[in-house]
Amino acid sequence: MSGDPTSLADVVTGAIDATLGKIHTSMPGKVVSYNSLAQTADVQPMCKRQLFTADGEKVYESLPLLPGVPVCFPRGGGYVVTFPLQAGDTVVLVFSEAGLSEFLATGSEAEPWDTRRHHISNAVAIPSIAPDTAPLASGDNSARTAGIVIGKDGANEQIRFATGSIKLGADATDFVALAGLVNTNLTNIRNFFNTHTHPETGATTGPPSVNMPAPSSVSAALVKAK
Repeated sequence: MSGDPTSLADVVTGAIDATLGKIHTSMPGKVVSYNSLAQTADVQPMCKRQLFTADGEKVYESLPLLPGVPVCFPRGGGYVVTFPLQAGDTVVLVFSEAGLSEFLATGSEAEPWDTRRHHISNAVAIPSIAPDTAPLASGDNSARTAGIVIGKDGANEQIRFATGSIKLGADATDFVALAGLVNTNLTNIRNFFNTHTHPETGATTGPPSVNMPAPSSVSAALVKAK
């Protein structure tokens, strides 16, 4: 018999390594397709599995595509924040300690039929992580360091919060007019026009024979400001 005999320690270590290789916690993934109605995505895990051949050589194999992974957008109290994930976007895959099927189907405290722990099939996706090859737009950096930026990266469609300032639009510079103040000023102009007179020698002219109509409201239906 050739070669060194396998020790008990080697057997135990090998068994532990084999078990740990089946336990998944989290890793990056790439969206292949996205279902906005179901809030699920088909995701390709982006870290290959490490394997060792009989002679100790390290090899790698890709993990399988994960279909219908629930996407975890912030949600609660009837409110939700979503955005349109696209193929090629990256996410963090988190693998549940227990099977998710029963909970996802009912929303109730579940008794998972699947007894596997931290299995690759029980994943959820959190849109967040991105590789160094896909940095955020450098032009928005000053706004990001000053406060909160919500909107399309590198575009004008943003809401920016900073100390003493809220901007609707990345390049916004002018202050928003308030409907109450605008309506008041329009009413004052109308009243002045409808009641003004012109003094003449020995007499004063009357007000205009045709009054200015009442101004329509300039109030927005939803947006409020102060």
